Formats: sequence, structure tokens, C-alpha cells
Amino acid sequence: MALLALRDVDARYGQVQALRGVTLTVDEGEIVAILGANGAGKTTTLRSISGTVRRTGTIELGGRSLARSGPEQAARLGVAHVPEGRLVPYGHVGDGNLHFNISQLPGGDRARFLARAAEIRRAIHDLVREFGGSFSAEHGVGRTKVGELERYASPVELELMRAVKHAFDPHGIMNPGKVLREE
Repeated sequence: MALLALRDVDARYGQVQALRGVTLTVDEGEIVAILGANGAGKTTTLRSISGTVRRTGTIELGGRSLARSGPEQAARLGVAHVPEGRLVPYGHVGDGNLHFNISQLPGGDRARFLARAAEIRRAIHDLVREFGGSFSAEHGVGRTKVGELERYASPVELELMRAVKHAFDPHGIMNPGKVLREE
């Protein structure tokens, strides 16, 4: 069974047919690139998969139909389209941790990008948690994500983090506010 399968997918923007009969299969472990000239349907194909454009045909993720899924349902299954932004994953070879940042595409609308950045991060963090991952950072999560850490960690975990930080940094001079919210 394919990880992702599209069969005879059509999509329109009003009267304009943007996709006609797109068929694509992606097997687990495969990396696939969609290449083409402007207007060839690359973005519309991705929007069809993520449910952000009306489409017909068959779209399945791990054998589960996405045909009637909107973007919220698709995101819960691990599929998201990040317009005007670029997901930048990076990892540590030694411990296998995977981190990500979101960066604005060159020439994109900065205000629009910033307005959606927190929503995109939260959707990704929710998926990580749903699949058994964790929200952490060995050097601190940074001031903008301290609230996210508090959202995903239990009160007991947060108290343990505070106790460990206090043991190593009793005066609170190392990365203040970047590991835990300052009290």
C-alpha cells in the first residue's frame, strides 16, 4: 500500500481547470519532487492533498481517504500546506533529534506570514505529540515558545524542569526566560 496515492485528481478555480487526471503514488521512505513550469499545477496538487482547494478524484494517505477532508482533518493526519512559508527541518546526527523552523519565502508578504506562524507551529507541535514525539530543546525553547512548552508539558514535568534548572543555575543567570517562564 502506498503512503500517499492520488488517482484521477481534478481541481478548478472557478471555471479554470487547474488539474486534470493527476495520478501520483508515493511509497513509504520515498522522496518525491513535483517539478514544472509556472501554471503547471504543482501548488494546486499540494493544495488538493492538504484539502485547501476543491477537488475530485481519489486521494489516500496510508489507505485512508482524504477526499472529503478539509485542511483541519488533513492536518490531524499529518498533511499540511504551508503557503508563503518554508518549513526548515534540521537535526542532530548524534541523538536523532529533529528540530524545525519556519522561514518566510523571499518576496512573501511578511505581515501575512507572521500572522500565521504561531498557528503553523502549533499544528506541527500537535502532530508531533500525536505521534509520540516531545516538545523540548536542550538549550531552551526561546522566549517565543515558552508558552508552547507549558502547553505540552505536565505541571509535574514543568516543576521538575524548574528544580533541575535551579540546581544548576540558582541565581537564574543562564538563559533567563528561554528555558522556562521567569517567575
